[in-house]
Amino acid sequence: MSAKDKIIGFLDSYQDGHAHGWALNTDMPEAVIDIEILRDDQVIASGKTGQPRPDLEKINPAIKNQGFVIKIQSLERLATATILTAREACSKKNLEGAFPLPADPALSSKKDADSFYMSGKQFFDTKDWKSAESAFKEALGSGCEEKDLHWLLATTISRLGRTWESLNYYKSAHSADPKNVDKLLELARTQERMENIQDAIESFQKLCTLDSKNADHYYSLGCNLRKIGDIDASERAYNKAAGLDRSLNIKKFGIGAFHARRGAWAEAITDYRHEITIQGNTNPALYYRLGMAYEKMYLWNEAIQYYKQAIALDACDHYWHYRLGLCLERCGLWEEAAQSILNAVRRSEKFEPSLYAKAAELIAKTGNLVSSNQLFKQSQLLNRDYGIDATKDRQNEGFRVTNDYTELYRGNELDARSILYESYHGASISCNPYAIFRELDGKPEFSEWTHVWVINDRSRIPSELRGRSNIIFVKKESDLYRHYLTTCKYLINNSTFPTYFMRKPDQVYLNTWHGTPQKTLFKDINEGEFGHKNIARNFLHCTHLIAPNTHTESVLLDGNDISQIYPGQILRTGYPRIDLMLNATPEVKSRILKQLNITNRKPIVLFAPTYREKQTDADVAQLQSDVESLVSSEYTLLFRGHYFVEDKLSRLKSNAQVVPQEIDTCELLSIVDLLITDYSSIYFDFLPKKKPIVFYVPDYDQYKAERGLYFEKSSLPGSSFDNIAATKNHIQKLLKQEKSALHANHKSCLKQFSKYEDGTATQTVLAAIFEEPSKQPKASQKKNLLFFAGAFIPNGITSSFINLIKSIDPNKYSITVAIDPAGVLSSKDRVDQITRILPHAAIIARCGRMNITIEEKWIAAKLSSSYSLDTEALMRPYQESYRREFLRTFGYARFDSIINFEGYSQFWTSLLGPGVIDLNSKKTIYLHSNMHEEMKTRFPNLKSIISLYNHYDGLISVSANVRQENLDALSSRFSIPPSKFRYVSNTLLPDEIHDKSIRHEECHNLPWTSEATYTFLTLGRLSPEKDHEKLIRAFKTVHSRNDNARLVIAGQGPLRSYLDSLIRKLDLVEYVFLAGQQLNPFPLFAKADCFVLSSNHEGQGMVLLEAMTLGKPIVSTDVSGPRSVLEGGYGMLVNNTATALADGMSKILEEREQFKTFDALSYAKNAMNQFYKEI
Repeated sequence: MSAKDKIIGFLDSYQDGHAHGWALNTDMPEAVIDIEILRDDQVIASGKTGQPRPDLEKINPAIKNQGFVIKIQSLERLATATILTAREACSKKNLEGAFPLPADPALSSKKDADSFYMSGKQFFDTKDWKSAESAFKEALGSGCEEKDLHWLLATTISRLGRTWESLNYYKSAHSADPKNVDKLLELARTQERMENIQDAIESFQKLCTLDSKNADHYYSLGCNLRKIGDIDASERAYNKAAGLDRSLNIKKFGIGAFHARRGAWAEAITDYRHEITIQGNTNPALYYRLGMAYEKMYLWNEAIQYYKQAIALDACDHYWHYRLGLCLERCGLWEEAAQSILNAVRRSEKFEPSLYAKAAELIAKTGNLVSSNQLFKQSQLLNRDYGIDATKDRQNEGFRVTNDYTELYRGNELDARSILYESYHGASISCNPYAIFRELDGKPEFSEWTHVWVINDRSRIPSELRGRSNIIFVKKESDLYRHYLTTCKYLINNSTFPTYFMRKPDQVYLNTWHGTPQKTLFKDINEGEFGHKNIARNFLHCTHLIAPNTHTESVLLDGNDISQIYPGQILRTGYPRIDLMLNATPEVKSRILKQLNITNRKPIVLFAPTYREKQTDADVAQLQSDVESLVSSEYTLLFRGHYFVEDKLSRLKSNAQVVPQEIDTCELLSIVDLLITDYSSIYFDFLPKKKPIVFYVPDYDQYKAERGLYFEKSSLPGSSFDNIAATKNHIQKLLKQEKSALHANHKSCLKQFSKYEDGTATQTVLAAIFEEPSKQPKASQKKNLLFFAGAFIPNGITSSFINLIKSIDPNKYSITVAIDPAGVLSSKDRVDQITRILPHAAIIARCGRMNITIEEKWIAAKLSSSYSLDTEALMRPYQESYRREFLRTFGYARFDSIINFEGYSQFWTSLLGPGVIDLNSKKTIYLHSNMHEEMKTRFPNLKSIISLYNHYDGLISVSANVRQENLDALSSRFSIPPSKFRYVSNTLLPDEIHDKSIRHEECHNLPWTSEATYTFLTLGRLSPEKDHEKLIRAFKTVHSRNDNARLVIAGQGPLRSYLDSLIRKLDLVEYVFLAGQQLNPFPLFAKADCFVLSSNHEGQGMVLLEAMTLGKPIVSTDVSGPRSVLEGGYGMLVNNTATALADGMSKILEEREQFKTFDALSYAKNAMNQFYKEI
């Protein structure tokens, strides 16, 4: 608190040349304070506190001796009024109060009145009502003619509580400015407060004329008319108010809503009760408002009665339960109050600690201290004290969400009798989850279970479910949603949960999906961006997945690349939602017909086209035209589509009826006689009904090309048409036949797609998830391998990995490759690389962010910054966070061997080492070079990765020499057992190399290789460790000795610009060519005369093996990786200098030395045997 804030005081008066007042320092109440007196902001006198003020003792004993009386020397006589003020001398803090000094009458003029008026306005603006009154009255007495003076004075006096006195001034203000609405309104309200009802009525009538669009004026008029007993006039005024103010929804709540807004609770009660007698018990919000009105009157029992009635009709709103709980508390009904607050907690979309605390407090009053304590703990979402300030981190919404979920996941226990249902990401209560819910809801043994429905739009909750106390509705991505994801034992979804979701080990997750696909899905869409990544991830968390036919099973599993690793049960049964169609009772059908207002016996035709994501206004207009064209007097036409389209079509004045969203699609199909669709999977649902299906597909070829379809028109179970007139003619023809004629394909489609649809699918599903013990999927005869190979940067590591994947025996091993899609998709070169393995491997694209605690985030940052974790105590939470991430990413998939082939990412090294949960999984990490040397010269962060090596079973170098270097450098320094150091040679594909070497059209820049010249070729990333500068300088010497020499450098990298400038500097532009990245470099190999490698360190050197496969002579620097390849006579090794490299290249050029023939096939076979041994 500043010095100014500690000073309080007041200037009371000016009498007989003395200023009277008091001041106090709140920190030092007895201290003497220096006071200055000012006139028009100029100091004219000063003094001190310390004068007795017994008159103030009753107000505050502390100020009874802190008065001041300061004498002011004779004041100069002025022609205008001025203001006397006071302040504390040191801090310049102004004291409250001021005293107006009138002008000398002998000198005053009209300016004096204006001065008083302006002073009064200043006091008015600062709410110094006493001073304002004094100044305004002086102005009035001085003849001030300002139009607002009477109104300001009236308002000032009203603020001082003298309503009776303000009334006359308000009258004068209105007389002076009769068209001013604000002044007339204050007059009317003052008349109303003074019970001058007739006058008030007249004033409000004038207001209704002056400001005819203001609902409040009519409402106030109605209130006053009611007071004099003129009920008819009062109702007319109320009705006018209701018509003008739609925000209060008067049609729904009556005029009581106006009373409530004005705080007229007794009147609100009267009118709310009257409205209930009109509406009956159809409006739960009206009962709630009546309860609130009684609560405001402190009539607790009545409030409880009506709150309960509201909740009995609609139990969705958490705040209703909260208000009921508070009223029950007022009556001392602790248990009931606690239950109501708990009901509020269970329905509050936003996490509200105060609700938990209130419930805990009430439960404590019942004596249940254990439950009370648990609730107090739950009142803090971050209920672990990490000792770390999380404020900044939690400002990031993405982190806050995952952090909240992590805490809930760790802290919440499962409720064995709770089920969460979700359809279409919370868009509706429908589809398979709805059918399952309907079945469970009818079983007595589930009557006490809690059913949680995810629904984003409360208006789409069926009315018959709203008042059910055991059904809770939550919005997707709310705090409450995450709470129930971590507490409901049973989860039923027809789509996907968010990327942060992880199934707990004891949870049961049934994914029903939402239809047999006609349009291509998942990786079959071929959009190349792994848009299905969270779907695949969800399926890996499933315990059960419904597959109504082999086609759907293949699309769900193969389309998501998880057929070999899916860990749950496949429920080969029909769709529960189709049971709703097949088992619809006459009562259900009658209800639907009534909802649709269908009373005739004409055939019912349903037009249900698929939803187009990129639907334009023109598309909607065309759809509207098609619907109109299909209307016929021979049948009843219904339309069902996406709610966006339905909303537009519902505005049409048409004989085609848009089916309300509250009618379930499959229940609707139970009354349909003929279905028209295009590419929607609804026709698979309709097949078991054995009624005609017609396909209207005007854009078939375009749609197939852009979106993709699994089935041709010729295989569909109905005739297809590309114009609406032909479609309508065919419909009319079909309906005129005495017996429904089914298409020739109908029977075969029924057998292929609907063989399980016998009306018992729901029972089969329920038996699987509630009655039968969980079945483990049949163990695969193949070994499951999981790889990570980085971002597929075109380099030697990526080439080696691709060769390895292509070489693995697909009959013995199933291959899954994990990727970070953002990195892979960042350039076309990387996409081209990963495309090469797609026929041989399944791809799991990681999505979302880590679920992590504040503590774990801090520890991860420590490892990244200091490159090590010093204690096992720090490693434990770090490992826990990555085990959680492994579960989030890969679900419950089981891998026999996990291979971190890239080896340079701290995140992936953590995930695939310490993060692996299954102790039976063998974990290996590749060391592509001398990692200690890499750490010292290029990547100091490699120390953090090396510190994690002990969490792997094997450390795989790519050659015997590099293995020895890594063993010598790392084993003792990092306490890694020597037995973990092994090696596996890089794999080759000799046949592919030879085949690609003759595809000259795939390789750019071949003109550089000609018979007239001798071409040296090198291939590799343009980065420091490859040392192309040394090679270029060496080539300068070679070319000076033999001007037929040429050098081609293929590859891309950060040193491209530097090397280009070096070539220019050395005047080698005509002899050295930077060929860039080559997707197929092997024609260059074939045409080149010699391959040269200038690396300072290298793991093994894939390019050397490729050159040897094509029989090319090689010159290489003598470093460990190339040495292990070339020693024994397969190429020339030279010292790692430019001079030695130049001499070796010159010798090859001049002497054309021959080297030992390389048996590529034997090498490749041996390399794979090494690999198989290690996994």
